[in-house]
Amino acid sequence: MSIKTMIEDNKNFAIGAVFVVLIAALIILSACVISVPAGHKGVAVAGFDVGMQFDEGWQFKNPLTQVEYVRYNTQITEESISARSADGYNVEIDFAIRYHLSENRVGDIRVENPDYEQTVIISILRSQVRTTVSDWNMTGEQMNLERSAYEAEVEARVIQALTEYYVIVEEVMIRNLDFPATVTVAWESRVAAEIDVQTATFELLAAEQRALQLLKIAQAESNSTVVLAEGQAEALRILAAESDNLDNSTIDYILSLKYIEALRDPESNVEYVILTDGDNPFILDMGTLGEETP
Repeated sequence: MSIKTMIEDNKNFAIGAVFVVLIAALIILSACVISVPAGHKGVAVAGFDVGMQFDEGWQFKNPLTQVEYVRYNTQITEESISARSADGYNVEIDFAIRYHLSENRVGDIRVENPDYEQTVIISILRSQVRTTVSDWNMTGEQMNLERSAYEAEVEARVIQALTEYYVIVEEVMIRNLDFPATVTVAWESRVAAEIDVQTATFELLAAEQRALQLLKIAQAESNSTVVLAEGQAEALRILAAESDNLDNSTIDYILSLKYIEALRDPESNVEYVILTDGDNPFILDMGTLGEETP
């Protein structure tokens, strides 16, 4: 083998070795560099430094460390839970919980409870939903009518229970309460009956008020009639007392006026009166009395 050939072989070997070293370096570098997505933390779950956290963005790690990305920002988990009411009904409750993880304890959460959403969050939510119904001895109707208070109590209990697991609860929401169909129909019938009773009560009160008003009007009319009669009686008494001082023509005139006044009463329904001057009778139109002569 010539010297030239040996030099070329060594050159090719050197190039190959450099290429291998570069490939190995790239592999090692890729094993040492991670890119943590926004809203997540990198957590070392195997190898060296288990539980160690890595912030968002590009980070360096031990190539022998296995990292898992754990979401820590706000997220919502929904769950359907069955709870038995005090009156024996199985109520399907659709719940949702909005929460986030304590940013500085994401590593502890993941290491201590790998499937923390199921083993911690949903487990505690289920437990507190049922326990609250039991502790409050709530009937199905109470769960329906006192929904807001029930929801607030469950939220308070879940917040307290999840605090020790570094889970920050933002809100617990009741999406739906599903009662047996027979219970719903019975409630609707009872509510309709209560509305009918209230309507009848209001109508009775209104009728009583109308009757009372009519009674007051009748009493007022009766009082005015009595006053008028008493006045007329007093006038006649005075007239009788003064009759000795009046001649017959004056008395006849006054009585005629009283007679005509009585006839003109709207309640008398008299339209015409036959009168006489002693010799010739004539008809008096009551409707024209009081009209001015042109």
